[in-house]
Amino acid sequence: MPAYPGKKPETVLVDNDALNTRDVVYNYRIVAYDKNGVMVDTSSTASSVRLELKPQLKQIELNWSADVPWSNRTSQYPLHRIYRGPAHSTETDMVLIDMVNVNEQSFHYVDSGQYQSTPLKETDMYCYR
Repeated sequence: MPAYPGKKPETVLVDNDALNTRDVVYNYRIVAYDKNGVMVDTSSTASSVRLELKPQLKQIELNWSADVPWSNRTSQYPLHRIYRGPAHSTETDMVLIDMVNVNEQSFHYVDSGQYQSTPLKETDMYCYR
């Protein structure tokens, strides 16, 4: 979004459109404008995060990835949070079940019901974030 004269520059953008992130990969880039609306720089393109689920016997394997021009493995922020909820959960329905140190375990997690020692049910559907 360009910053226009007399308007506060935007530093945060949340894409609240009803996006089909299940079936479509979205890509974003940042374009910087000066106070006159002239473009001064642009970032490389970055994709939305993709989460693949592999159901197995009494567990679900999660693998996530993103095509981005930066590293998601940093010593400052090594932990990625794993949230789970019932099928079709909203963000408020999700519960933090674990964290993964991506520097040690990569972008991989196996949910075998270890959160609160509650086994997964083969008849239930789960939603992850």
